Amino acid sequence: MRADAAKKAGRSPKGRRCSAAAPCPLPSPPPPPPPLQLIQQLAAAASGAATAIAKPPLPLDPNPDAAAVARFLRATPGLSRALVGDLLAAPDSGAVMDAYARSFAWRGVAFEPALRNFLSTFTLSGEAHAIYRVLDAFASAYYDAATAGTDSSPFATADAVHVLAFSLILLNTDAHSPAVPRARKMTAAQFVANVRGVNGGGDLPESMLRALHASVVAAPLRRPDEGEAGAGGLSRAGSRSLAGGKAACGCFGARQCARGPSDGGGSR
Repeated sequence: MRADAAKKAGRSPKGRRCSAAAPCPLPSPPPPPPPLQLIQQLAAAASGAATAIAKPPLPLDPNPDAAAVARFLRATPGLSRALVGDLLAAPDSGAVMDAYARSFAWRGVAFEPALRNFLSTFTLSGEAHAIYRVLDAFASAYYDAATAGTDSSPFATADAVHVLAFSLILLNTDAHSPAVPRARKMTAAQFVANVRGVNGGGDLPESMLRALHASVVAAPLRRPDEGEAGAGGLSRAGSRSLAGGKAACGCFGARQCARGPSDGGGSR
């Protein structure tokens, strides 16, 4: 307010008079909020905002590391699932997203229950690149847990987990979007064909893929009270962008699946 008044009076905020030869400097943009403020914003959106901030389940560190933020997001009841999803999917939140994905106990848990469990804790953005980043973290964490101390996992690589998760997101939108005519819904055979050859050069078990198709068609990857672009949902524009990017890098039939949608990046 004081700075605005000074500018209207022809003076800089420090009292120096402004002129055409020496104009007043533009105000600096506000700095980005530190992680603590982001956490408090999330807590303020909770149903018990005052309690969540005053008595969080874990102490608020002025400079929390990624693991501390991930623990807060998972342990604090009542946080806005949409805000949690926005924070996790942000381009600069990779460390927090990885820590969040690795906070789940998935050893011995089958792929579909793990994915549903993961997506149920926040609202997934409908933007294709955000979905890519989130599922990339899930794939790495789930693959490490699923293959720890066992040779019975159906997945040969983390990339196979990533592509299958992407495929289920696309199937979920295709199966449950009213914009897709019934006659054009993805069949089980088409779903199986979409992920052929992605498992380290081999195929994932067809019986597993057909069971996943039937399960997602019967029960969408989102809560009943969420809209089409809720957890596990993807807008039609996002679907086209994601599918186009995957096709461009041969993602549903080759090892290049590791690249993000239309980003030209290298493999993991």
